[in-house]
Amino acid sequence: MTTATVQIFKGYRLRCSNPTPWPSVKLDQMRACTSVAYAPVDESEARQRRCRGRAGACVAALLLAALARRWCAPLTSPHVAWAEACGASDVMLAHLARCAAAPASAERLQLWGERHSGTNAAERLIRTNFRVKGTLAPHGFKHMWMTNRTEHVRAWQAQLARSVARRTPTVVMTREPYRWILSMHARPHHQPWLRRLPLSEFVRHEWLLPPIRELPGELEPTDEECRRKHAGEVARAACERARATPAFGNVLEMRTAKLQLLVKELMPPASAGAPASSAGVQREVVPRVAFVRQEELVDGGLRVACRLLRELRLCPLGESVRLVPGTVNPGGGYWSLLRWAPSRRCAVEEMGPEVEPFVRGQLDWELEGSLGYAPVRC
Repeated sequence: MTTATVQIFKGYRLRCSNPTPWPSVKLDQMRACTSVAYAPVDESEARQRRCRGRAGACVAALLLAALARRWCAPLTSPHVAWAEACGASDVMLAHLARCAAAPASAERLQLWGERHSGTNAAERLIRTNFRVKGTLAPHGFKHMWMTNRTEHVRAWQAQLARSVARRTPTVVMTREPYRWILSMHARPHHQPWLRRLPLSEFVRHEWLLPPIRELPGELEPTDEECRRKHAGEVARAACERARATPAFGNVLEMRTAKLQLLVKELMPPASAGAPASSAGVQREVVPRVAFVRQEELVDGGLRVACRLLRELRLCPLGESVRLVPGTVNPGGGYWSLLRWAPSRRCAVEEMGPEVEPFVRGQLDWELEGSLGYAPVRC
């Protein structure tokens, strides 16, 4: 048993015990840690840091915890051969052989998912491991801008039906609803006027649709008029709210409406006698769709990459799987690691007794159950 110590933050060291000797210790070698400890380099320096206030020490502790979770994951190697990682079945080997025979082949892939559901991490995993061309939005922006109006829903049904008919490989990202609502409250993307509301008001507030337009590629949809008129964030938020239109009764209704549409139109039928889609026709083509939970990405994406290889028949970029550390925003650095790190507190406790019963009553648990979710019990 050897112990290696590496300084990773001013005044602090990460001490990790590993059963194999390391000739030269680097951060990217600290994957198979069996125990982790943190110690100040100099006690006097640590005391001086504490005297300056608690903020620096808290930030350092959070960074160290996030880095430990990232580099001490139970992974034996950052790169694993596809056949070894995903199973060397005859079907798998034949698919890999076909991909190797056509190295220039690439497909368009569609990514769907609500905000804070791991879509950025999924995109990074896909682009790192598979041959995909163009943007990941050939049939629409990933967050699906829509309202509860009938004509709007029917337009999205037709759009999803076209993706099924064209056999477009599709990935749908979902997230555990309680954790998702807490993240939406912390950072309500495209609803900046909701940022300062308490959680009890946020979950009950009407969900609006700003007057946005989808820009080419995967750039964020934006309200160009408000952006031109107002440079300040507060003034721009007020402008967008004044121009927004009602979309859903609240954020939970918005989640349920989108998931119902995606599940009904895209979820592969369990049998040949599966019900018809909302378009009113019996499905003759099985969708190339993978429903992926954000919680499955915390191990670097190994299992998800194997699922996409098997279920969507995507061609890999190389001979081995490239694991992607769990970050929310690619290139987001330490702060994205902190946002990705799972909370140790129970989501019900974080919501409180005033909010959780309302959230539980608003969600469609039969729909959530089809995606593998159930009410949280602390």
